[in-house]
Amino acid sequence: MASTSVVRIAALLALGVLVAAVGVAVPSAATEPLPGSPMGKEPPCSTTTGVSCVLGIPYVDDGLKAHTLDAYYPTDSTDHASVVLIHGGIWKVGSSRMVDPEAAYFAANGFAAFSINFTKSRRSTPSWPQVRTDIETATAWVMAHADEYHGDNSRVGVLGGSSGAHLAALLDTAGPENGVAPLAAVTWSGALDLDITYRKGNATAKRGLRQLLGCTPAQCPSTYADASPVTHVSAGDGAMLLFHSSDERIPVAVAHEMNRALAAAAVPHTLVIFKGSSLHARQYECSFASVQGERLRVIDDSIRWLGARLGQPTQPTGTFCRPRLTTLPGGGELRS
Repeated sequence: MASTSVVRIAALLALGVLVAAVGVAVPSAATEPLPGSPMGKEPPCSTTTGVSCVLGIPYVDDGLKAHTLDAYYPTDSTDHASVVLIHGGIWKVGSSRMVDPEAAYFAANGFAAFSINFTKSRRSTPSWPQVRTDIETATAWVMAHADEYHGDNSRVGVLGGSSGAHLAALLDTAGPENGVAPLAAVTWSGALDLDITYRKGNATAKRGLRQLLGCTPAQCPSTYADASPVTHVSAGDGAMLLFHSSDERIPVAVAHEMNRALAAAAVPHTLVIFKGSSLHARQYECSFASVQGERLRVIDDSIRWLGARLGQPTQPTGTFCRPRLTTLPGGGELRS
């Protein structure tokens, strides 16, 4: 991580350079926007008691839906820790709405949460490196505007699942090279080393990577390396909490490789591996794990861990998951 001036953040926003994480929460009664807050392209909304949200806020003023985000925030006070949520979808499908339920839950637990959109890859149009610019620009926007949504601009974390986890980890390890440095990141089943993911992952992962980058590792090894979060790990990166299943579509070897890199750079981190499970990312968000000495569901573990890292001790309400969802098949976990 090469630390640079935060002027780079302002430059990203000023230039408008061309981000991330389902249950459906139907907006109910409209609320007034905060004084001075930019109006989104869709009406303001309210989904949960004590939580307000604004949908479709542009983080680049170019009229593209790919450059918008949704904000969910507590209505009762200010100066809450902020979190950026990055959705999955193999880098080519999905939108911020996929993780709006998680964003609303974060807000109900005292965070200002921002679920972001970003440029998707197309069969003939790779989205790399534009997608990296997008997620950095969106996060820079949050770092400049979180206070307008009862958030703290200086205490920003990030969480992503699946391809969104890859992007969240990339923000943590490569973002600081461009002046965008979240304090902590949570990844659910991230492709943290793209070369290993391509060689050992399933056919869907291979197709997704070819479409994202426009090539195979043999054709463009330097691109695969540059797009891999593990490549950019260095001392001073934000702390990281990694979840992964042992038998899922993204090979568990990438989690072990990232674990080794973070340890070598003395970056605070925790790795949780669900043994004997093939569940992937949001499929296990309601399964149990133990990260900080208490057995909680993954989404609650993630909230509690981020709260600790962002200076906002939090005991999650535990109301996100349906009672029928229990522990992972096989159970077990490995922490480091």
